[in-house]
Amino acid sequence: LERDARISQLESTVKALQSSSSLTLRENHDDGLSQVSQRLALLEEKVASANLQGMRTQLDKHDNSLYVDQDTGTTAWLLVCSCLVLLMTIPGLALFYGGLVRVQNVLSTVMQSFSIACLITVLWSAFGYSLAFSTGSPIYGDATKFWLQEIDMHTPHPLNSRIPEPLFVVYELMFAIITPALISGAFADRMRFGSMLLFMGVWHLLVYCPITHSMWMTDGFLYKAGILDFAGGNVVHIAAGCSGLMSSLVVGKRAGFGAENFHPHNILVSVLGASLLWVGWLGFN
Repeated sequence: LERDARISQLESTVKALQSSSSLTLRENHDDGLSQVSQRLALLEEKVASANLQGMRTQLDKHDNSLYVDQDTGTTAWLLVCSCLVLLMTIPGLALFYGGLVRVQNVLSTVMQSFSIACLITVLWSAFGYSLAFSTGSPIYGDATKFWLQEIDMHTPHPLNSRIPEPLFVVYELMFAIITPALISGAFADRMRFGSMLLFMGVWHLLVYCPITHSMWMTDGFLYKAGILDFAGGNVVHIAAGCSGLMSSLVVGKRAGFGAENFHPHNILVSVLGASLLWVGWLGFN
């Protein structure tokens, strides 16, 4: 009897604990639901007061203003000019130099212009554009635009907000291509293909990019000095001419010159190339 009484007492204690715990859990659950409901109501009030439609309208106006500020006529003409300047190198300069060398060196000379275009395109996109056309020191730009970072169709031209920057990258690339291609004519027939590519890559990063930044960017020391260059007289022609002269002096005299026949193999091809160069000047200037 005493054992049965203890068992019944324990059972009643367990039932009391279960009932009290369930009541507590129900109360906590109800309190939690009420708090969640209050927070949801407060969030709805904040969302309603935020005027999302007005914010969306303002963002749309901002996006449209980015395109409105761009001059579509100037953008279209700059695309045409980019094609014209590329025409000066491939095939203009390639034909011009190719017709002036001996027949056994025609393919090598033409491929120099083509391979320079390929090499400089990669270097310009990776490093050259940022070194030339981003703000930095009076000689070099910084690394903020390496691999064309932070550049899209919404990004304006660094010197003219009415031109999209990606188009400006392409246009300036054409000048970066033709400048070392001009130098290649100074040592035609006299430099190995691999050595030529190495020289042009190093020259682009160490000579062309700092000259371009110094001359055309607002923080360049030549720009601040008031020196003007509207069509690449300093950046392209003087740089290419001086570099071509120095490279020809370093390479040395042509082997067999005076004893072998070095007459141009096809003057007509050179005239055709020169004609394409003349047409390309419409975009160059």
